[in-house]
Amino acid sequence: MRLGLQWQPSENTSVGLRYTYADYERIGSNSVVTNFAPTLVDANGDGVRETPFVPASNAAMYGIMGIAYPGFNASTYANRSSRDVYYDGLSIGGTEALDNGNGPERVSGTNTENQEFSLNIEHEFANGMTLSLVTGVSEYEYKDGIEADFLPVDFIGRSDDSDFEQFSQEIRLASDLDGRFSWVVGANYIDSSQDINRNVSVDGTFGQPAGTALLTGGLPTILAYSPAQLAGVAAAFGLPPQALPVGVEGLSM
Repeated sequence: MRLGLQWQPSENTSVGLRYTYADYERIGSNSVVTNFAPTLVDANGDGVRETPFVPASNAAMYGIMGIAYPGFNASTYANRSSRDVYYDGLSIGGTEALDNGNGPERVSGTNTENQEFSLNIEHEFANGMTLSLVTGVSEYEYKDGIEADFLPVDFIGRSDDSDFEQFSQEIRLASDLDGRFSWVVGANYIDSSQDINRNVSVDGTFGQPAGTALLTGGLPTILAYSPAQLAGVAAAFGLPPQALPVGVEGLSM
């Protein structure tokens, strides 16, 4: 939407007002997973990472998918060139972290609201010089979300909120253009600020708490493995010490 008003209070003075409003919504995201590469580890201590290894968190995740979505692997391998057919487009955790928990989960995509206002005053003096004053105010805010795991389970979501404000003031004094020489002198002031809040959520239950507890031996989440437990998992798989890095809050598979 665009509105404009032009006013001429005198023969030598003009005033122009302009206002623009825009609301843009992008549904979904243009990100896509094209392939999976195996994690390579140093299994024999020779310093070379050459042995494929599936981390315990990934094994739990695929185990949950096998329980809750038994057709996932078959459909994915049958149509490898397409996007994940289970892509639900929800950026988990964004509503709770950035919107005070009000409403359903944030949908993957971007919503941008933009407003711009300008005031232009111009006056021509009797000696031919022209004074111009330009005032501008602009602001936008957007909410963005993406389902970062591209899987049927609720695993990872990334959400952004951003607010931008800008004020500008310009003043110009120009000489009469009919003279032998012409000149322009002026000054410009701009003040802008931007605030960005980003949230990345990891659901250690994959949205399936009962199945996760079954696979982890009763633990409520895959994020509930202590460093000591990680060492035990590494030893059980014949991996060198610290082969499994500690992750979120120091309690990760």
